[in-house]
This record gives sequence, C-alpha cells and structure tokens, in this order.
Amino acid sequence: MEAIASEKVFFDKHGIKVTNARFIAHKQTYAMASVSSVKVGVADLTPSKTGPIVLIVIGAFWLLGAFSSSGLMAKFMPLAMVALGVWWFRSIKPRFEYKIVLTTSSGETTALTSNSEPDIRVVEDALNQAIVYRG
Repeated sequence: MEAIASEKVFFDKHGIKVTNARFIAHKQTYAMASVSSVKVGVADLTPSKTGPIVLIVIGAFWLLGAFSSSGLMAKFMPLAMVALGVWWFRSIKPRFEYKIVLTTSSGETTALTSNSEPDIRVVEDALNQAIVYRG
C-alpha cells in the first residue's frame, strides 16, 4: 500500500505504520485526525509467588519436625521441598505487557500491545510527532 504523496511517514516497521494522516497496526487503521492523545499503559503479568512461598514454609516446618526422627529420608524430603521452593521462587521473572492507548472523542482504544517497552515507546514517539505535525 503506497502512501499518498502528502503523507509524512514517522514510523514504518513490522506491520506498524505511523503517518500524519493514519496509524496502521496489524491491519487495523486509525485516522490520526480523530486521535487527541496517546499514552502507554502497563500491565504486570508476573506470576504469583504464593506457590513457592507455601512450598518453602511447609518444607521448613516439616524439616523442623524431622530433627526429632533419626531417618535420613525424613530429613531429605523436607530439605528437597525447601530447595525446590527456593528454585521455583528464583525462577519467577517479572513480565510486563505494554500497550499504546489512543484517546479519541469516542473514548480510549488499545491499539497495540507488546512485551517490549522500547518498541512501544518508539511507536508512541512517532504518534506524538504525527499529532504535533498535524497541528
């Protein structure tokens, strides 16, 4: 799809195009004339750490009770639970979803989402440039 000669392109990569007249994101087109503002929203998708904490606590209490018994297995199982809980806890990494939110006269619309903040910030900057260029 060719841009009209009067359109100034601010961004054009990976199926996302921002011009002074329109914003195209994954085959959805938004008229820049109707966009009054742009913002970036963030959603925290980090998994809960409740499971590993519960596993560590149960294993720790079991380990405290195991000191009264002399069996090797009675001490190994709770120690393994604590170790597994610590490994699970440390393996949980923060995950965020970033989204471009366009404000128009009809309300707010989420136009684009990504797990990469720099990618979203580049598109946000291009959209802001297009709004300023429009006047």
